[in-house]
Amino acid sequence: MKLQRRLIEEADSTSAEKTAHDVAHIEKICSILKSGKDSIAITDQLKSYLKSTISVWGADLLKSGMNPEEAINAQINIFNSPWFRYFVTYNPRPALKKVKCPVLAMNGALDLQVPPKENLKEIEKALRAGGNKNITIKLMFGLNHLFQNARPGSPKEYAQIEETFSPATLKVMGDWIVENTDRK
Repeated sequence: MKLQRRLIEEADSTSAEKTAHDVAHIEKICSILKSGKDSIAITDQLKSYLKSTISVWGADLLKSGMNPEEAINAQINIFNSPWFRYFVTYNPRPALKKVKCPVLAMNGALDLQVPPKENLKEIEKALRAGGNKNITIKLMFGLNHLFQNARPGSPKEYAQIEETFSPATLKVMGDWIVENTDRK
């Protein structure tokens, strides 16, 4: 999440100072979420931290008319939700090690939400560690997280791009399916 935040803010030309603050903010939130399983204790820790830093992370919310308590509670509801806590603590490696069927792992080279350099390598490593030998890794150049032709790949672009899904990606997927199934 720290890398994701840094990459997205760099693509959006966010100042280095704000990016550093935002990355540190995410790091602190994640450390609180990983500190234990007690939702009430996590809520208390989040509330204390968010109150002390609201002028930095909450400036836009406060400018929009939200009061500090509403802003803090909205953040706590997101961060301390079961889904978000699971997302922050989940390690996919053990599950990937159990996958024995053919795998096609793809990323857009401009994916800022799931950075391909870091993720594709780890997916392949976990699959191979589990003994899977039928792995195809594809980096799709010029494509974003949604497999749209994009530049620079920022999530802010998603709704502005007419293309819903790259035809080149569909072709790679279709060819791989034909190659790796009995449908030849």
